[in-house]
Amino acid sequence: MSEKSQNNGRTSLVIGLVLLLLGLNGYLFYLNQNGNQKIAQQQDTIKTKDITIALAKDNADSLTSELDAKIEQIQRLGGDTTELHQTLLKLRKDLRSARGARAGDLKKIADLNDRIEDYITELSKKDEEISTLKKERESIYSDNQNLKTNIARRDDSLSRLATVQKQLDEKIRLAQILRAEGIQVSVIDRGGKERKEDRYRASKIDKLKVVFSFADNKVAKVESKDVMLRVIEPEGSSLSDASQGGGSLRTREGKEVPFTTKQSIMFDNSHAPQTFVWTKGSEYKSGTHTIEIWCEGNMMGSGTLVVR
Repeated sequence: MSEKSQNNGRTSLVIGLVLLLLGLNGYLFYLNQNGNQKIAQQQDTIKTKDITIALAKDNADSLTSELDAKIEQIQRLGGDTTELHQTLLKLRKDLRSARGARAGDLKKIADLNDRIEDYITELSKKDEEISTLKKERESIYSDNQNLKTNIARRDDSLSRLATVQKQLDEKIRLAQILRAEGIQVSVIDRGGKERKEDRYRASKIDKLKVVFSFADNKVAKVESKDVMLRVIEPEGSSLSDASQGGGSLRTREGKEVPFTTKQSIMFDNSHAPQTFVWTKGSEYKSGTHTIEIWCEGNMMGSGTLVVR
């Protein structure tokens, strides 16, 4: 073989090797570019899935808080929260499942989003229920206010009626108070003779005699009345001796005062004269004695006995 032929052969071989290397490099470049593209696509897909999962979880977290608020609101309004509690339990279960899922588990992500849509629909229904409950509560509140107003008016009427009744009772009580009229105070001397004078000698007085009549009273009860006689000495002390029929009476004001003697007298509004005869048993003091007639805690009238 000539030297020229050997040189041509080497040149062809070098050219072939160069072309082979170029082709191999081109093929490797193609493979590298294709791989990078696939990796980028996969990264984009993973990023998209991660974003989808994050949004689904955010939606679920937000909905959980909203459900808690709805349950509390409905409970305050007195509504039934059983269904919402069940929904909340399911949502939390789905949340736990989604948080434990792989990033590529699109089925669970889609299912969770579908359930969230269902829960949003249920919440919309609950909004209607809450609106109805609010209206019912407002109606109940209004009825309650009206009832309170009516009760207040009734109580006010009852209070006024009670006041009127009390005033009427007081008028009746005052009207029923018995009064004595025609009161005459005299004495019976030691000889048994009745004397009617302006002044009496103490040594001549044996018994005290008091005559009176019940004043007209058409509202007082017809019944036997305990009538008390009080003899008050000039210095203000009351004569009261249990052995002579004395005792204590209670006035309308609740005060205890002594009386001298007592007797039961039938009140029938006939104006018949009534008589008290009382023996002191000792000589009267000089001065003006006050004679009071009492019945049912009220003083009916009075007279005087002047002793010299």
